[in-house]
Amino acid sequence: MISTVPLKWAADINRSELAETTPGEFEFRYIDISSVDSNGGVDLPLEPVLFATAPSRARRLAPGGATLVSTVRTYLRAIARVPEDGLVFSTGFATVEARPGVDADFLYYGCRSDSFVEEVVARSTGVSYPAINPSELGMIHVGLPSYADQRRIADFLDDQVSRLDRVVAMRKQQLALLEERMHSWLDDQFVLPTTARMPLKALVPLITSGPRGWGEYVGDIGWPFLRVTNTVRLGIDVDRSDLARVDAPRSAERERTRTQAGDVLVSITANLGAVAVVPPDLADANVSQHVALLRANPRLCDSRWLAWTIQTPMFRSALTTSGYGGTKVGLGLGEVGSLSVPAIQLERQGELAVGAAEVNDQRQELSEAITAQIRLLQERKRALITAAVTGEFDVTTASGRGVA
Repeated sequence: MISTVPLKWAADINRSELAETTPGEFEFRYIDISSVDSNGGVDLPLEPVLFATAPSRARRLAPGGATLVSTVRTYLRAIARVPEDGLVFSTGFATVEARPGVDADFLYYGCRSDSFVEEVVARSTGVSYPAINPSELGMIHVGLPSYADQRRIADFLDDQVSRLDRVVAMRKQQLALLEERMHSWLDDQFVLPTTARMPLKALVPLITSGPRGWGEYVGDIGWPFLRVTNTVRLGIDVDRSDLARVDAPRSAERERTRTQAGDVLVSITANLGAVAVVPPDLADANVSQHVALLRANPRLCDSRWLAWTIQTPMFRSALTTSGYGGTKVGLGLGEVGSLSVPAIQLERQGELAVGAAEVNDQRQELSEAITAQIRLLQERKRALITAAVTGEFDVTTASGRGVA
């Protein structure tokens, strides 16, 4: 028999916080919302921060084994188990500590169940940044079987979830290996030690970047505005999943940074070296100030070949290293133009570009199949957790660690 009670009866919510009088030299590792993923993983920071310099929202405290529930952007399902003692968490989390008679591990799985998450999302307010008040969170009901059954269910889920997580980790490793193999192929085909080289600017008469100060014009209307998020780490097609628009006044800056079909876009700040080739339907767009626009001389350079060349490990290494040997956060346009590329005939460039597209299509087909497997495994994990904590099936009849 499973009884249901409000979460606040089963756990203490936000029981402990750092006081404002905490000494500035107090050192801790800080976990913010972005450190927790939708599968319950927690990315622990390598370096600690000082209270004096930490964000003002670094306040929540909770012991290892407690549960973190994100109270902002709740649709992201950022819910995790606190991995160890001594961490400090963002006030964007609610810390949930099981009370006597409630198993902390069972409570964690209860908070990860679909029924609980759906209720959290339903009670959240706000459109672009939905959030739930901790007091409202405490009113959501959770199922509580006997303590012995809580332990039995938690042990079963620990075993089954860890098995699924291991398979997911292997599939993700396969994805990484596919990318490594693609990069190795590019290096083998595009970077030959015996081939003469020339500066990129000899093939690309126009190298420019987007205008500054256009942030206020970016929105849902206007013409396409291509940003770093529209470039890709592997491939040459524009990523259209987050395509913005800009409605800026007609000006010389607008004309200077207008795209043409075949232009090569290169990220010169975040995600340094990601690329894309502008397709015909995105001609007459504009680029942001963080993207370099390269317009190749069509009599000397195939833009598809140029985009693939930029993605070779050798070229990307040159992109991310300054002339003085130090690692750079951003690139100047002059530095981009000074980088060297192989000096090969236009016809051969086209052949290499076609070959790269074919090999990449094969990689993408395999990647999509593996990604679909990962998605199904994660859906199975969610369904398993929900079924177990709600009593949809009896875990005593299933195999698992600690289950008779």
